[in-house]
Amino acid sequence: DAYTAATMTLKKSKVGRMSRSEIEKAIIDALQGNGNHREMYVLSTSFNDKPLATCIEFTLDPKTLIFYASSEKQTEKLFHIAANPNVSMVYVKNRDDRKYFKDPFGVQIVGKAVQLKASDPEFMDAINFSLATIDMPITPELIEYIKKTQLVTKVIPERIVLSNSEFRGKGLHFKQIWEAEGK
Repeated sequence: DAYTAATMTLKKSKVGRMSRSEIEKAIIDALQGNGNHREMYVLSTSFNDKPLATCIEFTLDPKTLIFYASSEKQTEKLFHIAANPNVSMVYVKNRDDRKYFKDPFGVQIVGKAVQLKASDPEFMDAINFSLATIDMPITPELIEYIKKTQLVTKVIPERIVLSNSEFRGKGLHFKQIWEAEGK
């Protein structure tokens, strides 16, 4: 839906649009998780015209709107990303009230994925950032295990579409679109 004509029409309309900083704040608020910016997403990749959707936990850096996840080496999604860095992600807020169609809420992300290996300068910063969002002891043994067995996927968003039925009550469009500078 992030590229439909109806959604793209919203880009041209100034009525009902939030400012860039308001959209960024709304995205961060939506993806905070339990206050730590870690949530479960569906990551979509493609290789040789064969799509793959994977459930994966990403941590959002609220300062940059960049997403980080670690994955075991040699997984299918990592092979896809190595061949084609174009990815799409979706987050749908888990709700218990069964009002999905009445009050929908979700986030679509389209961007480029970069794989970080233990030898990359950003790797340890990304690992430390992600580990800070989980409740477990971080030991030197754990860090060594991660370095040997994991890659970090860094998703740099090009477009984020935030759908929130609550926006309508504020006289805003249901969908708010954020795009990276220069897009």
